[in-house]
Amino acid sequence: MEPRNPRNPRDVDTFPRDRLPPPDQWPELRFDLPEPRCPERLNCAAELLAHTAPDRPVFRTASGDTWTYGELRTRVDRIAHVLTAELGVVPGNRVLLRGPTTPWPAACWPAVLKAGAVAVTVLAQQRPHELTTMCEIARVEHALCDIRSVDDLAKPEIPGLRITTYGGDSPDDLLNRRPASNEPFTAVDTAADEHIRPGTTGVPVPGWHARVVDDFGEPVPDGEPGLLAVRGPVGCRYLADPRQREYVRDGWNITGDTYVRDSDGCFSHVARADDMIISAGYNIAGPEVEDALLRHPDVIETAVVGHPDASRGQVVVAYAVLRPGARRDPEALRADVNPARTEGGSVRTESDPMPPEGDQA
Repeated sequence: MEPRNPRNPRDVDTFPRDRLPPPDQWPELRFDLPEPRCPERLNCAAELLAHTAPDRPVFRTASGDTWTYGELRTRVDRIAHVLTAELGVVPGNRVLLRGPTTPWPAACWPAVLKAGAVAVTVLAQQRPHELTTMCEIARVEHALCDIRSVDDLAKPEIPGLRITTYGGDSPDDLLNRRPASNEPFTAVDTAADEHIRPGTTGVPVPGWHARVVDDFGEPVPDGEPGLLAVRGPVGCRYLADPRQREYVRDGWNITGDTYVRDSDGCFSHVARADDMIISAGYNIAGPEVEDALLRHPDVIETAVVGHPDASRGQVVVAYAVLRPGARRDPEALRADVNPARTEGGSVRTESDPMPPEGDQA
């Protein structure tokens, strides 16, 4: 295959840019300090890897191997050469990444970005119909997949998808291919775009602004929970997705997290916003109730959900797994939680551990 030239406009895939949200829905980008200012063109993967000592460890594997930053850069550049010179990836292409958590997906991700492409990272547990949907939405043409996770990706026979595996013995395996060059890969220029307190997230880094707002985007008083909103040198732009209006409001990025800011300006994470239970006007964080229950010596696992209630909107329902031999006493467990948080709710106890993640029906 004749290598494509990423600097040639004819060899650029404009699909992502063509599907950006309208400019009036973009977040407001703020450059209040000189340091965060970006050049007109840069590549974030190249920047992430460029300024770290080559002998510094970056990954330690379960088998005892250690990758240094220098080794990671070499492997990233090797993969980027294969992507562009052999597989025909051009800037703007979407490349799906799938596999269990090992250093290799972490090397593939910056290699895709260095090639100017868009990394579409999916979970190894996702099923064929979910993978098909994601490939259809993003019009994915290339996939880099761990050989152990390839069956569900190959099963639906997604039209136009070229799958390259890694971790196998085939000469076509990503890691066995001989790159066209052993030189460092020249990254494609793409987008132009001490206050510590234990138990808190802290304060915004220089160049960024943050505030806690209500559902209408108005700031809430310090000490009250609300949605975290941030803005700074970069921001969120969804690919042809109506969620843009939900996650960017009046130029602020809405992260989907519930936070509280104290009078000193420190921010503390409460829960993901979709983990909040609203009961009789109270905003109740599920993790907060879980933490209270887990402090009880008889509780080894717990999960808290909101249950619909005609008078309160929702009530808190907690499921708790007790240590072997413990006496089941839901009311005693409720006593460890703020009564205002659990009024009308219930605690349900089990003796068997919960199934591992991914095994629920």
